[in-house]
Parts: sequence; C-alpha cells; structure tokens
Amino acid sequence: MRYPVIMRRTETGYSVEVPDLPICVTTGKTFEEAVANIREAIELHLEGLAEDGESAPAPMRTLTLGIEDLDAVITYVEAGMRMAA
Repeated sequence: MRYPVIMRRTETGYSVEVPDLPICVTTGKTFEEAVANIREAIELHLEGLAEDGESAPAPMRTLTLGIEDLDAVITYVEAGMRMAA
C-alpha cells in the first residue's frame, strides 16, 4: 500500500506522521532515515492490525494541509506487511 505521509523539519531532523494511521509516527535525523523509519512503522502497524483481525485502512487519495502546515512536505511511502523469514 502507498500511504501519504507528512514530514516536518525539526531542530534535530524530521518528524513524520501518517494521517491514515493516526498513532503511526516516527522521527529521523535525515530525510532518508525518516522515510526508512516511517516505512518500518507502517509495516509494524499493519502487522498489528492483521494480528488483531482488523483490516488496514485504504490510503487516502488526496491530502489537504492547513496554513499552519506550510513548512510540511507531503510524500508517499510504499509499505506492506513484512513476510516472516
């Protein structure tokens, strides 16, 4: 699934949130680290939903930010449940 994420620059790097998965948040010192961390967070979140017998929410197609979010970057992260080794 391809979820939209909101990335904000912080004093120490980036904070990232997934609007479709409200408790799915993370940080990273670099943009690349933040993307990798949110991908892993999404995968873990989706696994948790599946373990609880819940369906993953469909990613929203559009995302609107308010005026207070002018410093935010919106991007999409491809993530799915990880397969057990």
